[in-house]
Amino acid sequence: MVLGGGVTFKLIMDRIDSTLKAPMSEVPSDEVLEVKKGTSLRRLLGELETRGLVGSAQEAYWALRYERWRQGAVPMPKAGEFEIQTSWSLMELLGHLNQGKVKTYTVTIPEGLRVGEIVARLGAHELLDEKRLRGLTRDDVFADQLKLPQFPRRVVGHPNAERFEGWLFPTTYTFTRTTTERDLIKQMVGQTRAVLEEPEIVAKAKALGWSQVQVLSMASVVEKETGKASERPIISGVFHNRLRQGIRLETDPTIIYGIVGYDGNIRRKHIRMPHPWNCYVHHGLPATPIAAAGRAAIEAAVNPATTKALFFVSRNDGSHVFCPTLRCHRQAVNKWQIQYFRKKRR
Repeated sequence: MVLGGGVTFKLIMDRIDSTLKAPMSEVPSDEVLEVKKGTSLRRLLGELETRGLVGSAQEAYWALRYERWRQGAVPMPKAGEFEIQTSWSLMELLGHLNQGKVKTYTVTIPEGLRVGEIVARLGAHELLDEKRLRGLTRDDVFADQLKLPQFPRRVVGHPNAERFEGWLFPTTYTFTRTTTERDLIKQMVGQTRAVLEEPEIVAKAKALGWSQVQVLSMASVVEKETGKASERPIISGVFHNRLRQGIRLETDPTIIYGIVGYDGNIRRKHIRMPHPWNCYVHHGLPATPIAAAGRAAIEAAVNPATTKALFFVSRNDGSHVFCPTLRCHRQAVNKWQIQYFRKKRR
């Protein structure tokens, strides 16, 4: 009888060890498991049984009860979405779920996009809702909560006005299934503020007598005018020279920003259109930022290169010709705009 009892006990212990420590599946694969908040251990084991990873949820539950009694504790799962491997044992799985290393997703926002374009890019992700994002970026109460600047009087009521313009920092964001659209926008605004509040940026802006909005406005124009990293400080230097001399910035992206239903072509009537951002009409910076500027453009905005240039003309390859005089500028326009496109049409 003693021998029989010992054999029985050993069989039970072997069964418990197999339930807890053997691979959940003989066919290794990577899967995703979502543990919702408040999910009990019994419910989790039931889901694992349904997925074929646990032979019997009831047996696994009592095996874990015994393990808790023997070891004092077993890892308890945390809520979230997890990447798991079916080659793990049940104990390895619970240990992974206990660590809280949830599955993450990424989305990248490039520099130079407007709010609507950023929302569309975010909304294309399977976990984010474009309508909800657009609603948030048009929500004045939410903007107030984030302490975003109010519109200048001349901007109020314009259909293209966006309080979040320039405040959604362009970079790669990592988030989880539980991240909300509100959470993500808060993070983007927070990232912009983090850059603006860096000591060197603050000191340079103070020396210029500029607010954060002015820094972002200049940075956004620099961002829209060139994608060539080495040119950003020079572009900024040109604009700073023009501001000091009381010359209008006369930059095309500021025309485009205020055109309702822009179709890709700037016409003569647009150049003198007196909307709040048009720097062909108004002196100084545009009324608000016109796009999302990255760190390099923000740094360039307050660290302009020393240059005598007052003009620049695109070479149509992403780079520019810089000119200190109107004569030089006209020659560059003739070569790189008039003659260049005339040859292309032949």
